[in-house]
Amino acid sequence: FELKCGVESGNVGGAFDGPGAPVVWADSNSSSSIGLYATRLVLDPAKKVSRVEFHSQDQVWMILAATISNRVPEKRKATAVVMRAGKDWMPFAAEFHTVRGSAADLSFLLDAPAGKYGFLKTDGDHFEFEKRPGVPVRFWGANICMEAVFMDKDGVRTMLDDFSAMGYNTLRLHHFDYILTRNEEKTGVFDPEKLDRLDFLVAEAKKRGIYITLDLLTIAQLESMAKVGLSWKTGDYKTRCYFDPVVREAFLAFAKKLFGHVNPYTGLAWKDDPVFITINLINEGTLTVAVKKVGAETKSMVDAAFRFWLKQNGFPVSDVSAKHWTMFLEETGKEFFLWMKRALAEFGVRIPLSDQNYADAAGNTRAWFDYVDTHLYWGHPVFIGKNTWKLPSYTNPASAVAANAGGIGDVFHVRVFGRPMTVTEWGYCYPNPHSFEGPFLMAAYSALQDFSGLWQFCYSHSAGVDVPKPLGSFDFHAHPVMKLAARAGSLLFLRGDVKSAPSSISGSPDGLRVAGRTVALITKVGRRIPGETVGGPVLLPEEATGDSESVLRVKNSRDAIRKLEEKKMIPSGCADFQNGAVKSETGELTLNWTQGNFRIVTSCSEALLLKSGQFLAGDIMSIRNGPAFAVFFISSLDGLPLKESGRIMLLHLTDVKSADAVFRDASMAVLEDAGSAVQLLRRNTASVALNMKGAYRLFACAPNGKRLFEVPLKRSGKTFSFFADNAKSGGVCLYELVQEKK
Repeated sequence: FELKCGVESGNVGGAFDGPGAPVVWADSNSSSSIGLYATRLVLDPAKKVSRVEFHSQDQVWMILAATISNRVPEKRKATAVVMRAGKDWMPFAAEFHTVRGSAADLSFLLDAPAGKYGFLKTDGDHFEFEKRPGVPVRFWGANICMEAVFMDKDGVRTMLDDFSAMGYNTLRLHHFDYILTRNEEKTGVFDPEKLDRLDFLVAEAKKRGIYITLDLLTIAQLESMAKVGLSWKTGDYKTRCYFDPVVREAFLAFAKKLFGHVNPYTGLAWKDDPVFITINLINEGTLTVAVKKVGAETKSMVDAAFRFWLKQNGFPVSDVSAKHWTMFLEETGKEFFLWMKRALAEFGVRIPLSDQNYADAAGNTRAWFDYVDTHLYWGHPVFIGKNTWKLPSYTNPASAVAANAGGIGDVFHVRVFGRPMTVTEWGYCYPNPHSFEGPFLMAAYSALQDFSGLWQFCYSHSAGVDVPKPLGSFDFHAHPVMKLAARAGSLLFLRGDVKSAPSSISGSPDGLRVAGRTVALITKVGRRIPGETVGGPVLLPEEATGDSESVLRVKNSRDAIRKLEEKKMIPSGCADFQNGAVKSETGELTLNWTQGNFRIVTSCSEALLLKSGQFLAGDIMSIRNGPAFAVFFISSLDGLPLKESGRIMLLHLTDVKSADAVFRDASMAVLEDAGSAVQLLRRNTASVALNMKGAYRLFACAPNGKRLFEVPLKRSGKTFSFFADNAKSGGVCLYELVQEKK
């Protein structure tokens, strides 16, 4: 019997009923729902069983028990959950069109027009503009995909006004190439209407101070693929770019055609417009993954290239090792990147380039790029059955905080010191009930690590961005709570409220996987570029060799932190493993995975993420939370420290679900039906106390910043307090605190 993962069995983490294997025991841990499956194999009664053997192939197969029986395994009984308004959930309006000048308007963070300081350059770990040398620059924004890239002019203006109101200074054009190139193989030109709409989008973004990044290949360059006889439905074209000179030239021709055309709204060719800040060559084409998914012809081409490489480097073809394969993929990725960089530079492109922005690239491949880019998700949907990208789907319901900064924690080991670090695609996905914690974790820990750019996936895949729609796994243009959380990220990361760690620890990829995750919650971590050095010892796995005093061989995070404390490379007491708490060396970030809460305390902003019934305090704000997981955020809107600020934003965020959505059971992990465009807000109350002098007035606001009513404040000594009830006036998630003038 050949058993397939997802059919006759499945992962212990994120367990859900498969077609041939019901989950017969279920629970959860800090990072996921978990379960055990009963796999039923129907035996032929005419044959006698003399022995039983089990063989694992590409996965670790854990078998708890096995037996021969006439009994059919029973599925767990589950009662479907349909989202309805009631005592825990209330109807909530998705407000669009931010009120200018309101507490929801963060457009003051932008510096228009985009490109005023010239082209973007790299300087060590940072980006900077050519006309502002020595001034590091960061980017915070979102992806737009498919039809959202090609809206009419009114739609573009609406979307970009929303971007600027959220404090976004950048957007990523994604999944646009196959739309732009429709019929190109017949006409020889890009779709004229689509190109005009794309150019208008670029010009309008530039006016507002919104910079643009993109990938040259996302889904399909239809004319280029037609020329070389490859279908867009396979991943072969991406891989062939690295191995086939003919395909590579077709890929380059598309790049020249796109960046060589003149935008009629700006009068500039794309290659001459500094609104474009970075380019990734091939989206998610990382060779370590891509070469495993190609067809027979491409596989034969890759194998032939490998054999040639072995002979060229003096390695016996008959003695192939994993080390040789890694070296080959690294050299291939390096050669392709440098070829494209040289070709684009000769064409006049002056924009920093990257590549292989997904999973782990081979060896030191990324050290050759101008900057390092990667992608991450927490709760990415797993679609059940044969209909990919259609319901039902499973989404991990666990909190990323309780999973030791899940999501962002999965990519700390990717960073290469001496190169700017970006995450052009990140998402904490709906319907995870904690998804709105994502922008806080991303912004805070990326600032601590001193990353340079973050793009949430995804603002929208479709037009009509000011129209309510059922919530989906990724799109948040109609998700008011996620959009408010994004505003908090603008202040924490883009404005720079969270400080970067002053020290850094380098490590091998394996060493960073073993110990870097928790260390990265304390200080900066990353890989060294071969031949270059960076402060701090190198973390290696315990079994690694090396006699240098700068090498620390570690077996886990606890061991690494103990040894780093002994060498005084990090302050003592940052990690409390007994209580599950880790504090950054700056003292601003404290994550407690045991209690499932997270605290950000800076001079201009504070955020408290806490479970129901918990109490948590910062320097200014303290919260005694009510019945729901919630995030409370307070931030100065005038750039002054909170204790001196005259105008302050305060957020009270809880979960949002689509009304009439159907979940398979009470865990709400498997979504069967997306529901309606009506949204439901998780009801919550909390006691909020603020340690501030002076007289203030507090206004409850709609998500778009419109003031709804004044909230009474109770003064007691050095603090004042109020009772936050988000069920009032159709749902209150945003407050504006204003100091009364003397």
